[in-house]
Amino acid sequence: MILHETAPSVLPTLEEMAVGLQAATRLWAPADVEAWLAAPHRVMVTMPCVLTFDDGFHSNLEAARCLARHGIRALFFICPGLMEMDADTQQRAIARKMFDNRVGADALAAGRRLLTWPEVEEMIDLGHTVGAHGMTHRRLTTLAGDELEAEIGDCKSAIQQRLGFEPDWYAYSFGDIDSISGEALAMIGRHYAYCRSGVRGINIAATSPRALRADEIDLSAPTAYRQLVSEGGLDFRYRKARRRLDRLTMGAQEEYRI
Repeated sequence: MILHETAPSVLPTLEEMAVGLQAATRLWAPADVEAWLAAPHRVMVTMPCVLTFDDGFHSNLEAARCLARHGIRALFFICPGLMEMDADTQQRAIARKMFDNRVGADALAAGRRLLTWPEVEEMIDLGHTVGAHGMTHRRLTTLAGDELEAEIGDCKSAIQQRLGFEPDWYAYSFGDIDSISGEALAMIGRHYAYCRSGVRGINIAATSPRALRADEIDLSAPTAYRQLVSEGGLDFRYRKARRRLDRLTMGAQEEYRI
C-alpha cells in the first residue's frame, strides 16, 4: 500500500486500518517481503499488505509512532536532497517537485515540511525501514546518464552518509508507468535490491523484486472503497501498465545485466 502525508485527522483511520489488517494476518513488515522474495519457491498463502509512505513528510513521524505502538513495521521513502533546505526553499521545492507544479507554494498548508534526519533516525529506532525516493523527487523519464545517476545513486550515498547504512529499497517518484524507463530500472537495479512502483496489482511468484506493484490508499476515502482497493478491486484497470512494467524490467535485465 502507498500512503503519503498522514495529517492528524487521518491517523485514527490509519490506525484502525493497520490494526484490522494485522488482526487478519494480512499485514507484513518489510523484512517479511524481503524473506518472501528471497525464497527459492515463493508461496502466497494470503493477500498480504505492506504499509509504505512516500515523500518523507514530517506528518509521517506520528504515523510511525502510532504503528510502532502496535508492533507494526512500515517502509518510509525519503528524498535526502530536499531535507536540509530552509523552510521557504523547501516549501517551493515541495510544490514544484512533489506536486509537479500543480499547486503553488503559497497554496500549501502553512508549516508543511519534510522529515529531518534526527526524525528519520527516530523512525528507524522504532523498527521501521527507510528507503530511497530519489535525491530530489525528479521524474526519472526526464533524466538520462549522469543526471539519472545523480538522482538514483546519490540518493543511496546520502542516506548511507547520514544514517550509516545502504538502503535496499527504492520507490521511483510519481510511481506511474510513464515515470519509469528501462535505463532507470537498470540503474536502480545496480544500486538497490528492491524497487516498489506505483503500478497497481498483486505481487505474484513471478514478480521481479525490481518491479513490485502497489495500490495507493486514500485514508480520507470511505471504508468500503479503501477495503476494495486493499483487496485488489481496481487492479483490472492496470493490466496494460503491469505488462509494460514487466517488459521494461526484462529489457533492463537483458541490456544492462541487473
